[in-house]
Amino acid sequence: MSPRPKLDNAKRKRFEIRLNDEMSEILEECSEKLDITKTEVINKGILMVKSDIDKKKE
Repeated sequence: MSPRPKLDNAKRKRFEIRLNDEMSEILEECSEKLDITKTEVINKGILMVKSDIDKKKE
């Protein structure tokens, strides 16, 4: 078995969050409906907030 290749955009940062039941269910629902991972849902949310911030700066 050979080692995994190094990626230019490797995910080296780890972040842990705690959610209440409601937020956990919302995250699960979004993940299922979009057919993407929970991490991808969270990443999309971060990008949406960043986009909103950038729009307000203009």
